[in-house]
Amino acid sequence: MDENEKKTRFLEDLDRVRKQISEIEEVEQEREKKERELNEEKLYLNTLLEELSVGILSVNVQGIVHFMNYEAKKKLGIESGQEANEMDVWNVPAFKKSGISEGIRKCLDSQKRGSIESVYVNEAEKKRYFRNSFSPLFSKDGSINGVMVTIEDVTDEKKVDVGLKQKLGFEKFMSRILSRLVEAKDNESVFNEVLMDIGIKLNADRTGLFLFDKDNHLINCLWEWHSEGIEPQIEERKNVPLDGFSWMIEDFSDNKTVQIENTEEIDETQNSLKKLCLGEEAGSFLAVPVFHDEELIGFFGAEWISEQGKWTEPDISLLKEISKNLGRVIGQKKSDDTQRKANNRFCMLVQAGFEAIVILKDGIIADANHATSSLFEYKPSE
Repeated sequence: MDENEKKTRFLEDLDRVRKQISEIEEVEQEREKKERELNEEKLYLNTLLEELSVGILSVNVQGIVHFMNYEAKKKLGIESGQEANEMDVWNVPAFKKSGISEGIRKCLDSQKRGSIESVYVNEAEKKRYFRNSFSPLFSKDGSINGVMVTIEDVTDEKKVDVGLKQKLGFEKFMSRILSRLVEAKDNESVFNEVLMDIGIKLNADRTGLFLFDKDNHLINCLWEWHSEGIEPQIEERKNVPLDGFSWMIEDFSDNKTVQIENTEEIDETQNSLKKLCLGEEAGSFLAVPVFHDEELIGFFGAEWISEQGKWTEPDISLLKEISKNLGRVIGQKKSDDTQRKANNRFCMLVQAGFEAIVILKDGIIADANHATSSLFEYKPSE
């Protein structure tokens, strides 16, 4: 091979090497471009995950956390500075108490999606409700290599559910009470049943319905219910003078309730209640006014004997609603009794009269008194 051929061969080899280097550089540039795009995609994805209102975390099969967003740390009360890969879901208390550890273990065993709801009390002693969802992560060969967890705070949703259940329970209870009052033929028995229902509903030890006798300036407990083991006091609560209760009547007239959380701490003014509706053993007391046609006619009282404490707003609302209906029933009973007495009085006067009285209906004698029978030899049966 002469010198020219060698030179030509060398140049061809050099050109081939240059092309190979150029191709390698292009491949490297493409790899770097793909890696850069991948890093940008990863950064974008991490940013999205951090901004989600849902907690996200991923763990490997050993339970070591690979990724955990800010929201997950916040929900579980984990310090934001703590590195994810330093955490072991089997040993960190927050994961165990929230039910996440158990959910991850089940997901790894079953290799299927799942979810659980749990109650979590954080370090601030606040109760939160979590809905945790678990999704298995697989390698290219099909083997499981971890779990993705989402943590959703459903506390507000639970509160709505509880509020709705309370409202439905309240309406159902009121419907039963109203049905009893409307269908009742005997007020004595129905009031006792209503007092029992309310006492059980409020978990009270004693309930009572007190009516004012304004003509005689007295208060009377006419109906009482007490739980098993509690002594009745209805007889001791009759014909109690109204003296000393002006403060209570004033509060009731303004449609206020009387609520005593601790009977051992009542003031001198409220001390008069001990004569009327507070037994020596009473712990706390609640009373709501009873009206009929805007006239104060009495009050409804409930006692806790075994405990002290504040009566809740649902308790008060329940008693107020029931007292309205009791007021209507009592008022209607008084009206009926008054009308019945008037009718009886009229009948007595008519029957005792010496003048003939005849009641006609469509030209036919419908009724007549004794004087008519004597004068015309007419019998009412005819």
